[in-house]
Amino acid sequence: MGISLLLKATLLFLLLSCASLCKAQALSKAKFYKKIEKLYLSGEYDKALKEIKKLEQERFDKEGNLKYSLRNDIVYYHFKLSAILKRGEKNNLRELVGLYSRLQALDSTKQYLTLPQYKSLLIYFNQVAEKFLHTDQLMLTRSIVNILARHGDTTVLYHSVYPKLETLEQANRGALQEFLIKYDFGEVDKKALAVNKQSAIKEQALELTKGLTHDFEKARAIYSWIVYNITYDYTYSYYFAGDTFKNNSGVCSGFSYLFQEMCYYAGLSAVRITGRAYNGSGVGRHAWNSVELYGYDFFIESTWASCVKEKVDDYFLVDPQVFSKTHIADIYD
Repeated sequence: MGISLLLKATLLFLLLSCASLCKAQALSKAKFYKKIEKLYLSGEYDKALKEIKKLEQERFDKEGNLKYSLRNDIVYYHFKLSAILKRGEKNNLRELVGLYSRLQALDSTKQYLTLPQYKSLLIYFNQVAEKFLHTDQLMLTRSIVNILARHGDTTVLYHSVYPKLETLEQANRGALQEFLIKYDFGEVDKKALAVNKQSAIKEQALELTKGLTHDFEKARAIYSWIVYNITYDYTYSYYFAGDTFKNNSGVCSGFSYLFQEMCYYAGLSAVRITGRAYNGSGVGRHAWNSVELYGYDFFIESTWASCVKEKVDDYFLVDPQVFSKTHIADIYD
C-alpha cells in the first residue's frame, strides 16, 4: 500500500509540474504576442518580425529541447506573414508560400484570410504561377497550385503539375519527368524484345513501334531493343548505324547513330550528342542521344545501359541535372 501511495504522489507531482510548465509556456507566448501585436498595429513591422524571431528561438531550452510548438499556432503565422507583406517584401517566394499554406490550413473560419494583404498575395501567386510552370522547382510550383486550387478553378495549372496519361501535353518538365520515371514499361519492353531482327533499320524501327500510341513508349521500345541486342564493340570497328545494326555491335558512336536513325523512321525527334563523359574510372570521348517528348528534351544513354543492364531504367529519359554530373556535351549533330 505504501508503494501505491508513493506512486500516486509521484504521478500527482508530475501532473502538477507539467501543468505549471505549460502555464508558464503559455504566459511566455502570450507576452510575446502582446508585444508583437502592439508593434504590428503601430506599423513597426521590422520590430514585430524581430520579436517573432525571438519567439521562434525561445521554443528551445539550453539543451535544445522543444518547450513549445508553433506548428498549430494560427496567430504566429498571421503576424509573421502579414508583417512581411506589410513591409513590402516578396523576394522569398518559398517562405511566402509556406507561411500562407499553413495559415490557409489553420484559418478555417477565415478570420484572417479575408484581409486585404492576403487577397493581394493571392493575386501575386496567380501572377507567378504561370512563370514557375516552366522552371524545375516542381514542389514549389505544386504548393502554389494547391493554394490557388482552394480559391477557384485551376484545372490547367493542376494538370501541369499533376499530369495524367491523357494530359501529358500540359505537364511541365518536372512533373513529366516524375511521371515517366514512375511509368511501368514492362509490357513495352516485353513486346520490344520479342521483335525479331529485320532486314533493315527502317523496318526494325517500324516493327518495334507498331501499335504503340505514345512517343515515350516508342522511344522506350527502340531503346530497349538496342540495349539488349547490340553489344559494345571492343574491337572498335563499328562506328555508324548501318554496320552497328548489321553486326549487332558498335562503339558509343554506333549506338547513338542507330538510336537516332530508328527514331527518325518512327517519327520521333532525336538528336545525337558528342562530348565527354565520366564513367567512374576516367573521362573520355563519348556519344549519346536526346529525344524530344512533349516539347522537352530527355537524355538517352543506350551504350552504358547495354554494358550495365541492371541500370536500364537509370539511363532512359535521364533528367538533365542528373545527366550533367557525368556528361558534358560539345557538339550537336
